[in-house]
Amino acid sequence: MPKFSILTPVRNSEMFITRCLESVKNQDFDMEHLIQDAKSSDSTMRIIDNFSNLNVHVKSVSETDDGQSDALNKLLDRATGKYIGWLNSDETYLPGTLQKVHEIFERTNADVLYGDCFFVDENLNRIRLYSNHKFNRTILRHLGCYIPSCSTFFKAESLANFRFDVQFKRCMDWDMYLQIDNLRFEYLKEALSTFAIHSNQVTNKPESEDHHEFSLLQEKHGLNRNPALIKPKLRVKLFRIFLKMSNGNYFRELYYSIPTWFKS
Repeated sequence: MPKFSILTPVRNSEMFITRCLESVKNQDFDMEHLIQDAKSSDSTMRIIDNFSNLNVHVKSVSETDDGQSDALNKLLDRATGKYIGWLNSDETYLPGTLQKVHEIFERTNADVLYGDCFFVDENLNRIRLYSNHKFNRTILRHLGCYIPSCSTFFKAESLANFRFDVQFKRCMDWDMYLQIDNLRFEYLKEALSTFAIHSNQVTNKPESEDHHEFSLLQEKHGLNRNPALIKPKLRVKLFRIFLKMSNGNYFRELYYSIPTWFKS
């Protein structure tokens, strides 16, 4: 039984999959890296197969699915680790992430642990630090999904009865956190991963293009995003700003935005 199961759904990601695989391999920790490929038509599976021939922790399956949520459910069914991480094919873990996460899980009662991440471009050049704050259900419900899935880890036993809702193709992470918001969340004030910003990603599209999906999510969880509620929503925004300020996270974001040549 490995300590971690890292879940990676993938489809036509030849541009990014190698660095995703390398970032998990370089953790040098007890884990399995589970890949669920949706019958990629490019060289993605060839890259994965070549990599897995040299790395026994990589276990891949290539078959049709009903979107990313369905692929994640297939991965959850295959996972055998004590802890679970979700890393998309265009994302990477920073060095030492699994070791840090394991240490915190072992000394706390957390069911879910999440940290910060770096937004990067297609060449892994850092754009900015995306920092966070301790878990807050009100902010999650009224402002949206502020927790980066690439920097989030779960006790496997806490997800024993959970499955992703396959009707969601874009906001499955928000739906997940809303489903499990009764669990014990722990925030780690440290960057754990990178999140690539590029033209092909689903979240790069405006919300208006997936209006129906967001409406389904609001109905499912009883959310109300009525523009008439602008004042309550503004109060929640201000509260989030307060939480980040009290953590010193805006200063951290500013520090990482300063060019390296200037800091040296």
